[in-house]
Amino acid sequence: MDFWLKVFFINWFINILLVEFALLKLNRIIDVDEERDSKYKAFRRNDVKWFNRLWLYPMCHLGLFKIFTTFFMIFLCSAWAVACTHG
Repeated sequence: MDFWLKVFFINWFINILLVEFALLKLNRIIDVDEERDSKYKAFRRNDVKWFNRLWLYPMCHLGLFKIFTTFFMIFLCSAWAVACTHG
């Protein structure tokens, strides 16, 4: 149990670093400029509230596992579809 708890926290720490890196790269996109947004109402960003650390940190706890599982399932489903069509 102790080993898996360490793996969980190491994975969570790596995912938090990845979230910080992504937020650093997205900083110009996330930036809300009220002067610009009041001038061009059609381009107002209404989804900026989702790009905060309070929301992203709890959601990233098994992010790498989820990505690997997703690609494994895509591979498994495609292999099953190819096997089904060869009959």
